[in-house]
Amino acid sequence: MKKKSLLIVTGLLTFSMLTGCGSNKNSSTGSYYVDKSYSSDSVACEEAYVEYDDYDGGWASETTNDFMMDVEATEIGENAAQQSNRKLISTVRLNVETKEFDSLVASIEKKVMALGGYIESSYTYNGSSAYNNTRNAEMTIRIPSASLDVFVNEVSAASNVVSKNTSVEDVTLSYVDMESRKNSLIIERDNLLEMLDQAETIEDMIIIEDRLSDVRYELESMESQLRTYDDKIDYATIYLDVDEVRELTPVREMTAGEEISEGFMGSLEDIKDGFTRFGIWFVVNLPKILLILLFPAIAVIVIVCNVKKAKKKKKARLQAMQAQTTQQNILPNGGVETENQVAETPDMTNPTNTAE
Repeated sequence: MKKKSLLIVTGLLTFSMLTGCGSNKNSSTGSYYVDKSYSSDSVACEEAYVEYDDYDGGWASETTNDFMMDVEATEIGENAAQQSNRKLISTVRLNVETKEFDSLVASIEKKVMALGGYIESSYTYNGSSAYNNTRNAEMTIRIPSASLDVFVNEVSAASNVVSKNTSVEDVTLSYVDMESRKNSLIIERDNLLEMLDQAETIEDMIIIEDRLSDVRYELESMESQLRTYDDKIDYATIYLDVDEVRELTPVREMTAGEEISEGFMGSLEDIKDGFTRFGIWFVVNLPKILLILLFPAIAVIVIVCNVKKAKKKKKARLQAMQAQTTQQNILPNGGVETENQVAETPDMTNPTNTAE
């Protein structure tokens, strides 16, 4: 009984995974030949029946001509349908500059809302730094794909375009394959649910439920990927950078004289800006500069004072020693003992000298 139920479940699972459109019919005794062609969605199938004129497989000329014309017309129609049903993901990177920063940013935001899009992310720098006082904005914008050209053209007309990069990714094949796989999983899920209702043993139910769980997981993953594709296909992505400038970048090629003149004036402007920014930086950071210079100045002053004090002490010590030496050499009668007098003074401790 267990072996029999396992065979039944295996057969049902195999049947549930066969989700094709059918099989070709071609019999030597029949009167029809079935030719299958898949449409652009890879799911629906069309059957074209061509009648034989006899059983030996010969083609009727009129039927063949009509059939070939129908096939060519069908292929042309399918190609046109495929072109119109292309799944394209559009991405635009746009760098623009303007002298009217506030008005341009406001007009961009209004235009995005008017076209049914939205700003996915936005960063604005207000130019408060002493090194860079110009503003800029970075935006990630999502616009309906049908309105992409309209938005880009209006932004280009309202600003000076520095650079523009457009890329289109064709995901038609991937999308069709995923959609076909999704439909197959749906059919398999429904068959498994029917099999689960007809299961007679616990073992059969466990096997079916395990497979059903896998199918549901794959189906959810496939639907999530398709939703991601749909979002990228329906809404184009625009990475927009807006820079505030004093002078717009020329969009035409300049002559040699214009380039020299422009470069020379630009250099003077850079020098002027450099001095201006240095003056601003110096005034802004003056307290820090004074604080940094204060410590070495205090150290120098302390060292100089200590050296002067040491010299004064040394000089006073020398003067005191000289005064003490002078005081010791003064005679009792008030005279000063000279070297000759000291030499002529008899030595009272030597009796020989005294006798002589």
